[in-house]
Amino acid sequence: MFSSKHLAKLNEMQGKTISQVMIAEGPKRPRNQVFLLFTDGTFFEIYSDEQIKGTSIDTGGIDEAKTHGANPFVG
Repeated sequence: MFSSKHLAKLNEMQGKTISQVMIAEGPKRPRNQVFLLFTDGTFFEIYSDEQIKGTSIDTGGIDEAKTHGANPFVG
C-alpha cells in the first residue's frame, strides 16, 4: 500500500522529463532497483526485494492507464 508520503513523492514527478532509466539488480537489498533520472538533475528510485514487473509502453492517457490497473488508483 502507498502511504500519503509515497503518493506525494510520486506527484513530484509530474511535469518532469525523464532523461535516462537505470536498472540495478543483485544479491544486496533492495535486490531490484529502477532509477528514473530527470533532465533537471533529480532522480526517483523504485525498489523491491521481489521482482519488479512491467509490461510495455502503451498509447493513451490517464483514462487508458486506469483500465490497466488491477487495483483502484489512488492519488
